[in-house]
Amino acid sequence: MLTRILFYALAIICGIFIVRFVRAWIATLRQGSEISGKWEVLPPLEKASSGRIEQLGTMLDISDVTGLHAIAMVLEIVDRSINGPEMDPSELKGLLGPGHDPNSVVLFEGDSPLPAGWLVVAADLVRDYRPELSAYEARKGVRQAFGAVFTINPPLLAPDTQPARVPNAPPVPPIDQRYMHFMFDNFDGNGDHDYEELCSEEHDSALPEGAMLPLIHLLIRCDNEESANVEISIPVSDLLKRYGVRLFPAVVAYFGNPKRSTDEQQEYGSLFDLICEWPQETAEPIFRAALESGWNESVNFLPDDQWAMELKKEFADSPYGPPES
Repeated sequence: MLTRILFYALAIICGIFIVRFVRAWIATLRQGSEISGKWEVLPPLEKASSGRIEQLGTMLDISDVTGLHAIAMVLEIVDRSINGPEMDPSELKGLLGPGHDPNSVVLFEGDSPLPAGWLVVAADLVRDYRPELSAYEARKGVRQAFGAVFTINPPLLAPDTQPARVPNAPPVPPIDQRYMHFMFDNFDGNGDHDYEELCSEEHDSALPEGAMLPLIHLLIRCDNEESANVEISIPVSDLLKRYGVRLFPAVVAYFGNPKRSTDEQQEYGSLFDLICEWPQETAEPIFRAALESGWNESVNFLPDDQWAMELKKEFADSPYGPPES
């Protein structure tokens, strides 16, 4: 009886070694190298240690263990995307769930995870448990926590495609149909009756609100080299300058358009040239929203005022990098 048991045990052991050999051989053929000691071609994400969870909880001020484990897993993706080992793309995409908006943040370059994008995912998870935090505050906090817990230099985040929301913004001014054609690509401004009528208005206060957004679109077109065929006797910037701070709600609405892209940031210079001349109570919220979204180039248009210098210092440790003029 004992002999039979020993025989069966030996057979099982031999079977295990055969399975190991076959799996290693297959992995070698697929990858051109030996597999890891865990018998996996790509080691799976591991559960974070209790010490790491405790440290993250302290730094992020989160006590929910389930949430901390989820945040820690995403931060492990950031770590492994920098230092390895390689991860299975299908495993990572499975973590996102059906509710993820693929346009909200770039997470992959091909099949390779982008660490900066996954830091944003971690920050979004933080806001699920700390809803009082702004997106900027959560991103700043999670980037600092990652650097402390994983003891490596965290990557800088990529700028958002549009500025953060300006709090307590006034209603968007409606567009007057008379000026809608200012927004069309075929508008060249040459002898246009409606445009000339605006320019001939003697009183700044009489300039209509319904022309604000079309004029802003036209301003951006005029600053675009591809739209050099626009011929206007009086520059759009001069006309918009006459609006003064009345332009505030239209500028906020234009920046909030989701079709805007970070590739166009430099084209906003003409708008920031106008904004920098406004009083602090209207100029600062727009500059702050831009910096909270990583639009660091906007500091080049800050006025030489005390509030502007303090704002620049406030964002010196921005998760997008320090804004430098």
